[in-house]
Amino acid sequence: MPKIDVKETLNSPVEQVWKLICDLESYPRLMEPVRAVKVLSSNGHQSIVEWEVELKGSILRWTETEDRMPQEYRITYEQLQGDLEMLRGYWLLTPLENGQTEALLQIEFEIGIPMLRDMLNPIAVRALSDNARVMLRSLNVAVAT
Repeated sequence: MPKIDVKETLNSPVEQVWKLICDLESYPRLMEPVRAVKVLSSNGHQSIVEWEVELKGSILRWTETEDRMPQEYRITYEQLQGDLEMLRGYWLLTPLENGQTEALLQIEFEIGIPMLRDMLNPIAVRALSDNARVMLRSLNVAVAT
């Protein structure tokens, strides 16, 4: 099962970045690959969220549960239903010196087509890594403005 870790250093304090990553419905405006995000329900630190993301010319759709841990600056997510067999991971923010923040986005997935996994997994890893990097770099631009 492939696992991707993408890290970026953002030029803003952790509290500012946290506020932005918790504003899920702003993602389509801030992040090019994200086409739509809709919070279906929210109960304190847990939400059910519907996603639509462009991935190398295709649209990937899923619904996930998200758990926010503000004291740790961490959000875990896991797909409830969607285009992949399995999708889960987390966002983790770490305060750095000089008011910067390290943002880590981890993605673990399973395509669900056993006969094609060996061929499709490397392609999916590159595509998801590229998208995650664009998302994190978009955050850097958004918090700077």
